[in-house]
Formats: sequence, structure tokens, C-alpha cells
Amino acid sequence: MQAFPKKRGILAVFLSDLQSEYNHTLLEGITKQANTLHYDIVTFSFFSNTNRDTPFQTGEENILSLFHKGYADGILTQKGMFQKPEVRQRIDQICLESGLPFLDIGEENRDSVYPLWNDRKIFCDLVNHLIEVHHKHKIYCLTGPPEQHQSRNRVLGFRDAMQQHGLPVSEQMIFYGDFWVHSGEQLGNAIADGGVAMPEAVACANASMAEALIRTLQKHGIAVPEEVAVVGYDPFMTNVLNVPSITCMTNMNYNLGVNSICQLHHKITGEICTPIPCRPEVLEPAESCGCTMSGNGVFAGYKRDLAEQLEFAYLLQYSGMIQKISAPDNLMEFAKELHHVLYLIRRIKVFYLCVGEDWDGIISTNGSTYRTAGYPDTFFLFRQVYGSSDYEIVHLQELVEILQNPETPSAYHLVPLHYEDRCFGFLAVEFEGGQY
Repeated sequence: MQAFPKKRGILAVFLSDLQSEYNHTLLEGITKQANTLHYDIVTFSFFSNTNRDTPFQTGEENILSLFHKGYADGILTQKGMFQKPEVRQRIDQICLESGLPFLDIGEENRDSVYPLWNDRKIFCDLVNHLIEVHHKHKIYCLTGPPEQHQSRNRVLGFRDAMQQHGLPVSEQMIFYGDFWVHSGEQLGNAIADGGVAMPEAVACANASMAEALIRTLQKHGIAVPEEVAVVGYDPFMTNVLNVPSITCMTNMNYNLGVNSICQLHHKITGEICTPIPCRPEVLEPAESCGCTMSGNGVFAGYKRDLAEQLEFAYLLQYSGMIQKISAPDNLMEFAKELHHVLYLIRRIKVFYLCVGEDWDGIISTNGSTYRTAGYPDTFFLFRQVYGSSDYEIVHLQELVEILQNPETPSAYHLVPLHYEDRCFGFLAVEFEGGQY
């Protein structure tokens, strides 16, 4: 395929789990900074981020083959978030073979102009809260694998806070885990059975470990925060829903997105840009440390968002969506019915249904009855917006040029359209305002 002229710069973004709060906030920072610098964003992502070889996972990962270096001026990824080693290797290969400037924002980075990771200071502030507000002295630190820079820097932040207040720190107060529920359960059980002395508080380096620790302590009759205060690190919806709600820090992911785009822009152009304003990385008080939730912080926004989710779940329940889109017996009728249920997608702006010319298996690929790898050169493209719908046949190399909004920078998300390992095509979606 030949490259084509582009109206604005384009950045390709490879991320997993776009539906998570972590990547929602990260992508918000990425998009706002990129659009300010007159870049369009095109993300390549899938929803089933597992380390398994199944037909369904094959269908998910096929979206990566849609990327072509002619689509972009640079690549941004956080490949460590992908569970499957083969996928991480594939993204590495895409970046290297493209010849484009690229940045992996998950790797340790000591850039002084655009600092990506500020874990040490942020975790220090979190531990300071336990010491200064709740007067805890015997505090443990539960962090992730020692080989990860996020784990090590959060331990350094823990040490900083303790030493600033003249409190002793020993290796027996630091527990390395896996950033997952097992670590929280293991420490909780060890505290309950006396294998680890009872602390006054535990500072956890992520939300999953904090949730699991609280649940395990409660199962053994140890009250949180009355007997052991617990704080997490990153903010998630589950922090609000947990009983007790979990104290954490905020806005790190948004700022990570902003600074990563500035750094990638510098790699592409050699220019040092002025970033859009970052958000203050501050404590979000909740019940797990002994505070109460703020009425106007990030958690308040999560509550509003949850209310909106419940409203749309109600609409979905009574929409008859499954029946409506299952009834048509041809592609054109299906596209028409799809148009009538787009209101179920929150804040949707434009929706492209891109179906490969060989979607029905009539056109044989390599002697098989259907396509499992790659995408055909020609697509049936259905453009769906509120109030209108149109259809055309397009060539794959025209894809990004078609997606570009002529008036303003945009952010499109490409996700696979498949059944098990059978490739039908992909979806391209743009949202109003925040990325959903």
C-alpha cells in the first residue's frame, strides 16, 4: 500500500482495555494534548486482554494487522499492559519495522522536560497522609514485582515519607507482590494468622491489592480502618464501591498521557512544546484510612458516571437491541437497523461499520472458508451519525484519510469485528467530549 497525503499529523496508539478507568483517563490526556498539537489520534485496541490462545483471542488480536506505517507520523504504546507475551513482541516488531518515532510510556523514563512517572513523590504524599493526618507509625508497604520501576519507586516514596518523620523502616515492612489480588490476600492472611505482626496501616501500590487486602482482613474479623488503615494508589470506580471506600491518589494517568504526547512530539519534530495544564496529583480521601469521601473530587465524578451507566443500562434493557440487529437477512438491512440503536452508546459522535468484502466467506482466502488473519483490501463502509447514514465501498489504504475530520483534530478507536477467529472487519468510533 502507498502512503497518502495527510491534512494533519496522525499518532497511532496501541493500548489494551480502553474500557478501564485507567486507560480512559490516560487516553483523555493523550487526546487533549495531541489535538492541541494538531495531531489526530487513531487507537488500535481490543477488549479481551488475556494470555490465552483461543479462537476468540485470535479474532481480537487481528486488529493489530490493520496498522500500516503510512497511517501515522509516530506510535505511542504501553505494551506492558498487554497480558500476552506474543502480543508485546508483535507490538515491538510493528514499532521497529515502521521506521517511525515511537514511545513506550510504560518503560522507565528519566526525561527532565516531560517526566512520565512521578511515583516516588506521589506515593510519599500518600504515606504522609497516614502519618500526618491519622498519626500512624507502624506502616507496611505492599508493592509490585521488584523488577518493575513502578514498584521500586513507590517503595522509595514509602521510605521517604517514613524517614522524613523519623520513623524506622526495615525490610520486614516492605512486601513485594504482583500488582494483583493474590498479593493482597497473601498479606491479609499472614497478618490474620500472626505470621506477620499486626500493623497500624498498609500503603498499597495499586487498587487491586488494596481491595483484596481489605476483603481478606475483614474475612478474618479485622476491622478496616479501625484496626488497620489501608490506602491504595490509583483511582478506580471500585474504590468508590468498596466497603469501606478506598483512599488513593489522583490524576497521575491524565498527566502521563499529556507528557507522553509532548515527548513523542519532540521525537518526531525535535521541538520542545508547551504542554496543556496538567492536573494536580492529590489525595482523594475515602473511608479506608479513616476519612470520609469528598463531595467534589474524582470520586464524585465516578458517581455521576456510574449513574449515567445505569441510565444507559436501563435503555439497553428495554431497547430490544439484540432482536433488532439479529433479524435482518442481508448486510444493508443490518446496517439500517444498527443505525437505530446507536443511541445506546454513550456520547457517540461517529460510528463506522467497516465490513470486509469477503465477510460472508464467498471469496475464499488461501483455500479456507473464511478469513482469520489480516484484512482484505476492499471494504463496505457504513458511516453512522445521528440523523444520517451513508454507505460506500473503499480501499483499505484510504482508511485514515476517510476518518480524518476536515475541520478539527479527532480521536478514532479501531476495534475488531469478529466471531471467534472469523474476521468480518472492524469498527471505528469517535466520541463527543470524553473518550468512552
